[in-house]
Amino acid sequence: MKKMKKRILILVVVLSALTISINLSAKVDIINYRNWTNCYQIQNDSVSVIIVPEAGGRVLSYSLNNKSIIYKNSSLDGKKLSNWLSNWFDPDGGRFDLGPESETNENWTNDTLYMGAYTVEVTGKYSVTLTSKVDKSMGVYVIREFTLDSASSHLVVRQTVTNISHKQSHYYFWGRTLVNFGGTLILPLNKNSKYAKGWGDFRSSGSWKFNTVNPSLPYVSSHDSILTLKPTSGVQSNKFGVDATDGWIAYTYSDQLFVKRFKYLKNGSYKEPGAATIVAYTNGNSFTEIEPIGYEVLQNYLESSTFEEHWWLLSYPSSDNVHADPSKVAKFINTNTSLKDLGDRVVPSGNSAIKLSTNKNFQFLEGPVWFRDSILYFTDLGSSPQTINSYTPAGVFNVFKANSYGANGLFVYDSVHIVTCQTKGVVVLDMKGVETEVLADKYNGHAFNSPNDLVVAKNGGVYFTDPMFGATPAIKEAVYYVTPSGVLSQIIADMKKPNGIILSPDGKSLYVDDSEDKYVYVCDVLDNGGIANKRRFAELVVSDGSNSSVADGMTIDTLGNLYVTSAAGIQVFDKRGGYLTTIKVPERPSNCTFGGSNMKTLYITASKNLYSIDLLVPGIQSFINKNITAIGETKKNDKITVFPNPASTYIQVNTVEDIFTLEFQDLSGKTLFVKTIFNNYGKIGLPNLLSGLYLVKVTTKNDTSVSKIIIKR
Repeated sequence: MKKMKKRILILVVVLSALTISINLSAKVDIINYRNWTNCYQIQNDSVSVIIVPEAGGRVLSYSLNNKSIIYKNSSLDGKKLSNWLSNWFDPDGGRFDLGPESETNENWTNDTLYMGAYTVEVTGKYSVTLTSKVDKSMGVYVIREFTLDSASSHLVVRQTVTNISHKQSHYYFWGRTLVNFGGTLILPLNKNSKYAKGWGDFRSSGSWKFNTVNPSLPYVSSHDSILTLKPTSGVQSNKFGVDATDGWIAYTYSDQLFVKRFKYLKNGSYKEPGAATIVAYTNGNSFTEIEPIGYEVLQNYLESSTFEEHWWLLSYPSSDNVHADPSKVAKFINTNTSLKDLGDRVVPSGNSAIKLSTNKNFQFLEGPVWFRDSILYFTDLGSSPQTINSYTPAGVFNVFKANSYGANGLFVYDSVHIVTCQTKGVVVLDMKGVETEVLADKYNGHAFNSPNDLVVAKNGGVYFTDPMFGATPAIKEAVYYVTPSGVLSQIIADMKKPNGIILSPDGKSLYVDDSEDKYVYVCDVLDNGGIANKRRFAELVVSDGSNSSVADGMTIDTLGNLYVTSAAGIQVFDKRGGYLTTIKVPERPSNCTFGGSNMKTLYITASKNLYSIDLLVPGIQSFINKNITAIGETKKNDKITVFPNPASTYIQVNTVEDIFTLEFQDLSGKTLFVKTIFNNYGKIGLPNLLSGLYLVKVTTKNDTSVSKIIIKR
C-alpha cells in the first residue's frame, strides 16, 4: 500500500443505483459505466466483470447475479490520470500496483501503470488483454489479461511486467482490491510463522511500521490457524499482515463469498512489508482492502515476470446473513474442488509418482515415448553400450536396441517408426531398431554438438534441440527444423542450452526450455514450419535461488497444460503460462510423456529409474494421427515402383498391370485424392499439394504397395 502521507482516506459515500444498457447476448462488450465511455464488460449467464482501461485498467465491478462485491465511490466517476495528478485521490475498485512502498514514492511513482490509460484487445469470447504505456520512471510496461470462465465466476487476472530499460528493475506485485465494508475477512495463518502470533499490525507514526511482537487490533482475532477481521462502522482504521503460505484470501459479505487464490513461491524473497504475503486494510466505514503481495522480482533488460490471481464470487448464505463461520469458510475453500490448489486440476489429490523399475540397473534414463497404444520406449545414456529399452504396463522390461549410438530423445514418427536424437544426428528407426533414414547429421557442413530432444509436427517436419553438456560446443547451441522434404534450417540461435521441446495441441505454438535459464519460451509456428515471435511463456521455480532451472524434457496434455522436468520436479503450467503445480519425483526427472490405455498416465524418466503417476487430463502421444488408418502401414512390393522420389508435379508408376488405383494421403490420415488409372503410360499429374511427406497407395488386381513419397515444390 502507498504511504499514508500521500493517501487521504475516502469518506463514506452514498452509493446510487446505476442501470446499464448492454447487449446481453455479447460476451465482451464496450459500455459506458460511471462516466467512463470505454469500459469493457466480460459476462456469462450470471457473472459480470467491468474493467476501465482509461483509468489504470482497474476492475470497477465483479458481480454475481447483478450484485457486485467491489467497493465504488461515485464521487470519483469518470476521473482519470490527469485528475489524479492535479488533485490526488485514492481510486476505488480492484486496483493493481507495484511495490516496494519506499521506492514507489521516493524513487518513482509508477503513475502511468497505476492510473494511466491502457490499450485493449479482445482476445476471446470471455477475455480481454490490456497493455500499458511504458512507465518511464521504472522503465517497464504491463500486460494485464482478464479471462472469465464461460460457466462460473472464475476470473483469472494475469499480469506480466517487462523491463525495457537498460537498468535492473526491482518490484513486488500488489493486488489491491477494495471490497464493500461490513463483511468478514478470513486469512489462513502460517503454522511456521516468523511472527510471534502469526500476524502483525501496522502502526502509523508518520509512516507505517510493522509490529509482529504484540499485535492488537479491534475486531481482529485468530483461532484454528485462521485470522478474521469483523469490523463495524465507526472503528478506527486497521492495517495488518500475515506471512501465510496457503495462497488464498476469503471475504464474506451478505450472502456472497469472494475468494482470491494466488501462488506462494516457496523459495521466493518476500521482503516488504515485514515479509508478509497478504496485507489487509479497512478505513472503518466504507471499504476493506485485500492485497496479495508477490515475491521480489529483479529484472534485467527485456526480462519479464508474471503474477496471477484467481478470483471466485459465490453464493454463500450464513446464519446471520452477514458473518459466516470462518472455520467453515476455510474448510469449504480447502475441500471445494473448484477452489482447491490450482494443481489439483491436473494431479488427483493424494496421487504421487510410483517407481516402476526396481533393481533394473539402469544408469541415466531419458527420452520416453508411448507407441502404438501398448509400449513405452526410453533410452539409457549411462549404460555401456547405450541402449533403447521398452516397457509394457504388465511390468515387462526389454532391450529394444542394444547399441543406440547415444540415443536421447525419442518421438513417434509414423505408425511403424520412431525418430531419435543420436550423437550423430536425427535418425529414423523401424520396429526392429534398424536405422531406415538419417534426417539430419550436419549443419552447413559441421557436425552437431549432441542432438537432445525432438518433436514431430503434423506434416512430418521435425524440430530438435542441439545443446552441448560437459564439453566445448562444436557449433552454436541451437534449435533446428527439418522440413518433410529434408531441408534443414537453424531456427533459434540465442538460447544458452536449448533442451526440451514440444508443440501445442493445435501445432501452432512451439515450446522450448533452456537448462541454464529459468524460462520456457514459446514461438508461433508458421505455415511453412518456420517460427516467429519468440517470447517468454513461463517462469520456472528455481530450487537453489540461481537462474539455472536445469530444465529438461517436456510434454503437453490435451488442454494445453505444459509439463516441464527440472531440478525442482515436473513443473506444470496452464496454456497461458500460469503456474499450476510441481509434481515431485524421488529422483531428478529428465523427461516425461503421456501413455496408458486412456493417455492419462505420465511416464517419467528420472536418473536411474522409471516412474509413473496417474493424472486427470489425457496427454498427447503424437501430433500425427497414430493410426493413419485408410492406408495403414508402409508395405513394399517389388512388382510396383513409384518414382521419382522426391517428386514435384508428377509421378510415374511401374507395374505389370495397366489398370490400378492410386491413393494419396497426408500423415494425419486424411485422403487427399484417389485416381483410377487406365492404360498406364507416362506421367501422372499431381494436384497442387504443398511440399511435404505423403503416403501413396497403389492397388492393382493382384498386388498392393504403400510407400512414402516426398513432394518438393
